[in-house]
Amino acid sequence: ADADAVITGTLASAQLGYSLSGAGDLNEDGFEDILVGAYLSGTSFEMGGEALVFSGETLVGDDIEDGDALLRISGTEVNQIVGVSLAGGMNLDGDSVPDFVIGASGLAPPTLEPGESVPDGMDSPGRAYVFWGDGLPWGTATVDEADLVMAGEVLDDHAGIRVTSPGDADDDGLDDLLIGTERGQRGVGRA
Repeated sequence: ADADAVITGTLASAQLGYSLSGAGDLNEDGFEDILVGAYLSGTSFEMGGEALVFSGETLVGDDIEDGDALLRISGTEVNQIVGVSLAGGMNLDGDSVPDFVIGASGLAPPTLEPGESVPDGMDSPGRAYVFWGDGLPWGTATVDEADLVMAGEVLDDHAGIRVTSPGDADDDGLDDLLIGTERGQRGVGRA
């Protein structure tokens, strides 16, 4: 198929494009921007993951690389898998500038033999990182610079495996946020 633009990853096995979301016009240039996840990227930590913001303007008729992102947000822990889910274009803080959320559920542990321990980050409660659209740290950043962090309640929750917004579900004038867990308490999952 003939795409209008192609974003090419430069890191093998990073899974660039696993998650995608519209972001709204974050840099206020008149073009809708996009969020692209690369949840297995290891630029800062092994499988720390990344979420990238691309200007809609650069997506008009060009092939681009992940290095052309306006903002690259990296994980800060091994197996954090930042960018496994993304949601953008929301007004979560009431200032009418679009906000976005990055899910980082952590990897599920492999089946272990008796006496084996869970590898670093694989029993994560998971997190969702909220970035207000106003005052973004353009260039490079880490999830530690998020404006709000919401974590799973217990180990193995893997909160952030999915993030989305139902819009303004409670009619308070602000968009609401749903954060999914893979397992939740007793393995049943929750949102």
